[in-house]
Amino acid sequence: MNVVRMPIREEQDTDIHPSYETLLMGNALDAERRLYRYGKIFSVFFLLIGCVYGSTVIILVTSVLLRVKLLVVGGITHHQVAFAVNSPVSLGLQVDPSMLANFVPLYEQPFWFSSLTAFLLLLRLAPAFVVFMSLHRLFKLYSCGKIFENSNTNQIRTIAWSVLAYSASLFLVRPLMYSLGLSPKIFIWESQQFEALTLGGVLLAATHVMAIGHRIYQEQSEIL
Repeated sequence: MNVVRMPIREEQDTDIHPSYETLLMGNALDAERRLYRYGKIFSVFFLLIGCVYGSTVIILVTSVLLRVKLLVVGGITHHQVAFAVNSPVSLGLQVDPSMLANFVPLYEQPFWFSSLTAFLLLLRLAPAFVVFMSLHRLFKLYSCGKIFENSNTNQIRTIAWSVLAYSASLFLVRPLMYSLGLSPKIFIWESQQFEALTLGGVLLAATHVMAIGHRIYQEQSEIL
């Protein structure tokens, strides 16, 4: 008696009933494509913001340092650095005269005064530029598929130190302004100081935990 064996069509069964591993691989590839797409979008987004913000900082600091008298004039009002539009009436702008009553243009002050003011302004604005560029590099790493890497932790650590530097700059600016007679108090506690200090501390603690986790992952990978 001859027994006829029918061939088993494994490929057809596999197509109809995909394995669990195939589903996982498909989901992983889909998540990788989304990560690449979102990483690229946010990387370009923060790069554009950083370029615009950095250009604005350069223009403001340069105008204060060189005591420009063009469209925008730097000055001191209410114990803070401010900028006013030169000849606002000619530009069709309605300005309340009381707003400019306490405005002191920097071009009326000595050069050392405007130079120190430019330094203080740069001290306040520079940390935000570092944060934007660090976010750009962080999402660029994500778009390259680098998620649990030391380079990612380093970017987040840079953001944390930048936020802490902004909080510390507020402690330095007030005493300098007080010594120049620009502030009635040697120290004024501001809400953004506490917020920046808290956010920077939380991010710094998170980077410490991430570094420990990455070290454990490397040790396990070497064992396996």
